[in-house]
Formats: sequence, structure tokens, C-alpha cells
Amino acid sequence: MTNTQEQQLQKVSFEIPQGVIFAESAPEARPPVRDEWYDPGTGRLGFLDCLKCDNKGFADGRECDCMPKRRSIFHMKKSGLGELLERCTFDSYETPEAWQAHARSLAMQYTQSEGDGWLYMAGQSGCGKTHLCTAVCGHFLQAGQSVRYELWRDLVHELQGLSYRPDEYRQRMDQLRNVDILYLDDFLKNLDKNAFGRELTIAYEVINARYNLSRRTILSSEHFISDVCQLDEALGSRIASRAKGFKVQIRKEEGRNYRLRSEDAF
Repeated sequence: MTNTQEQQLQKVSFEIPQGVIFAESAPEARPPVRDEWYDPGTGRLGFLDCLKCDNKGFADGRECDCMPKRRSIFHMKKSGLGELLERCTFDSYETPEAWQAHARSLAMQYTQSEGDGWLYMAGQSGCGKTHLCTAVCGHFLQAGQSVRYELWRDLVHELQGLSYRPDEYRQRMDQLRNVDILYLDDFLKNLDKNAFGRELTIAYEVINARYNLSRRTILSSEHFISDVCQLDEALGSRIASRAKGFKVQIRKEEGRNYRLRSEDAF
């Protein structure tokens, strides 16, 4: 990507959803506004106030057009990613080294891509995978698409707990299948040796469902795709196929874990 192309992407202006009010605190509305909307481009905090349904979520006996946005905001808040959206933007991701510039450039290109391609960010802990994936999610949210964030370890434990409640398990899997964009953070991190086979089965079920439905999926992981293929070739090959044009795999090297860097270091 050339410098000119990157500057153009940074200046891309996503349409603010109709009804969003930007203010320091929630304005009075009919009934009160509860859904916050963060604008990654400007850092402004907005509040979703829908005149069509009076913030009830339904109008004329049907679900209002504002509900997908409200669900996205709800899931981001519930996951904890909502707070990250404020600081994990493309502008705040520093690129003093070439590998960082490449990672950010490819992530930005992904936000402009069409079709059903996936984004795969692999590398050691602290190299900025979650930062860039969060920035991507923020842009898709602002473009009006529904996004669900799932921390892999928490998701696996939850689905394992639901394995004996088939109806609830099926409902949870339906949520993972049908959302516009699914972000799986720390995919396959710290595989449980006592439930290794079951975890890979869950991973395959989620990934295969997204693969068959051609749904955009974002994954961050400490495993390269080749590592995933060694664990389960069918799982890894599906990821490789969908993420063919948008994968970043950062080799582990000393100094690339920015969480361990100290401002006092010299």
C-alpha cells in the first residue's frame, strides 16, 4: 500500500447512523437514551436516539431499523471491547517498525474490502493484534454492521458447560453463526490438555458454520495458520482459504511484546 492510499483510507468517513446525538452526557429523550455510540474517527461519544420507535426497538409491530446497531453496542459493552474502542484505533497504533506498518496497512485494507474474506492476525502476546482487530471492528460497527466479540477461552468454557443442555447450546451456536461479523480473540490460546479434542470440535463447528455461510470472521491468535493445520487440518485449511488475502503472521522476537516495554527503559 502506498502512502497516498493509506492517507486516503485514514480519511475515509463512515456514515453516522441517523439519530445519533453527540454530547458529553446522555440527553433527555422519549424514553431516555441508553445506547452509546463511539466514533473512532473523531473520538466523540454519541447516543442513539431513534425518532422512528421512540427508543423502544419496535415500530409498526416490527423490529425497528435501529435494533442491529443497538445490539452491536450492547454486545461490545458486554464483552468489554467497548472500552477498547476508545483507544484502539488505527491512528493510535504506532508503526515505528516495518512489521507494524504492514500489519496496520493490511487491517485498514480489510475494512475497505468487499465479499466474505476473513482477517487473521497471528503473533506473540503484546504485538498489537487485539488493538488492530478492535479498530477493524469499530469501523464495521460505524458502517452499521453487527459485530460480536468473543474471547476464545471464555467462549469454550461456556459452550462446554452448555454441552448437556442441547437447546441452549444450539441457541448460542446460532448467535455465533448468524452475526454479520464475528471476532474471536486469542483463538486456541492455552489449549486445555484435558479437553483437547472437545475444544477442537467446538472450534471446527464455529469456523465451519461461518465458512459455509460465507460470514466475515476476524481471528487473533498466537498460532500461525500452519500451526492450526497441524492441530486440525480441516480447521486450518478453512481459515487459510477464507483469509487468503488478509493474514498477518508476526514472528516472535525480543522486544515485540509492547506490554513489557517500560517508559523508563534506555
